[in-house]
Amino acid sequence: MSAERNNHKDCTVQPTNQELEQIEKEYQDGQYILSEDELIDIFANLNLVALYKADIAAFPPLPEEKQYELLQKVHAEDDKEAFDLLVLHNQRLVISIAARYYAHSKPEFIDRIQDGNLGLLQAIRKYDPDYIKENGQPHHFSTYAVWWIRQSIRRSARKSYTDLKVPEHIIAQYYELMRVKEAFWQKTAQEPTLAELAEAIGKDEQEILITLQAFNPALELTADNPSDSDEQELLSYVVDTNSPSAEEELINAQSLESFHQIISFLTPREQEIMRLKYESGLTSQEIGERFNLNPKYVRNLYIRIHKKIKQHSPHLRRNLY
Repeated sequence: MSAERNNHKDCTVQPTNQELEQIEKEYQDGQYILSEDELIDIFANLNLVALYKADIAAFPPLPEEKQYELLQKVHAEDDKEAFDLLVLHNQRLVISIAARYYAHSKPEFIDRIQDGNLGLLQAIRKYDPDYIKENGQPHHFSTYAVWWIRQSIRRSARKSYTDLKVPEHIIAQYYELMRVKEAFWQKTAQEPTLAELAEAIGKDEQEILITLQAFNPALELTADNPSDSDEQELLSYVVDTNSPSAEEELINAQSLESFHQIISFLTPREQEIMRLKYESGLTSQEIGERFNLNPKYVRNLYIRIHKKIKQHSPHLRRNLY
């Protein structure tokens, strides 16, 4: 995950104060840095634990004062060592943001991390500590870095979609849906339904499905009869608690011993989470408190585990469909 200092084209776009203020608030609320447990889960699912230990665990985030000191060395002395330290110690931030923009495949995840690092390089170059000291600036470097990292990842993702010949208006609508989805979560602590997304942007559900399908062509959905599992996979929706999930149906149909056999290939923590949810009946909130995880992350983890089970167990796939 190393990054060269001068391999990214400069960009004239700058964050607005309003954007930085919003990021600052979200950053203070803990929305951008994933916990160590959450990161380990992501890397374990992609068989990248060794990479995590080498590039993240070894370089924890620095205090803001230390980052400011390194930034001064970079801008006043062109200090390469200080520059490299800033890159290394901000990998957790880069990867936490990149984790929001990948579709659970190793190559795409690595690409998003590289894109994020290009944004981090821009942030280091453009964050002038002397100007901030003289003029006063409420925004910390981490806030500024979030904007650049996110912009770089989004720009690259947008180019990928353009290369796939996705129409520009569909790309724009997709990003609008993602903004609505994030705002809905911040307001309600819940994921929006398809109908709520459609209402929020003034489009019908079929048009929303067309937009979402453009970014996952394998899906075959209709507004009249959408597949719950596909909609859930595409939007990272919370599992519907009003109807039994695939795993719950499995437990009802087969013995507890069979259930344990089916989840035996999962990581120890994934197995424990499954047992707590489907045997002990704990909620996402309760499981999150036990493992020090965000409830939203726990719910998305259920979805990833469900996908792993379907991919790993053909006999389970027959039971599910």
